[in-house]
Amino acid sequence: MEHDESCIVRHFGYYATLADREKALLRELESQPVSVKAGTVLWEDRDEASDFCTLQRGWAYAFRHLENGARQVIEVYLPGDIIGLREFAFSQRLAGSGWLRMGSPASFPIRTYCRSSKTPSL
Repeated sequence: MEHDESCIVRHFGYYATLADREKALLRELESQPVSVKAGTVLWEDRDEASDFCTLQRGWAYAFRHLENGARQVIEVYLPGDIIGLREFAFSQRLAGSGWLRMGSPASFPIRTYCRSSKTPSL
């Protein structure tokens, strides 16, 4: 993927003009994608909320289990979205996440970017 084709840079670029330093940080988040098959569960609700991931390719979704055993889809993620962002302030996942279509997420630890004094104010 070319630097100018970064999904997450394009996504955040819709909301604000990004400085080169901010674009570089966002590109870094996509630097180590993996391939994931459709049907793969990324995490379950109540798992430790220790990382985010950016979605470069494919479709993913957030879900919760209902009392009757059914799975309710809460949100659908598309390329450029950040999966796990809603749990930023929590120690546990509020919802599970899985893959609807084969995809390429790039995972990164929450604490790394929260504690960095060099992190731009996105």
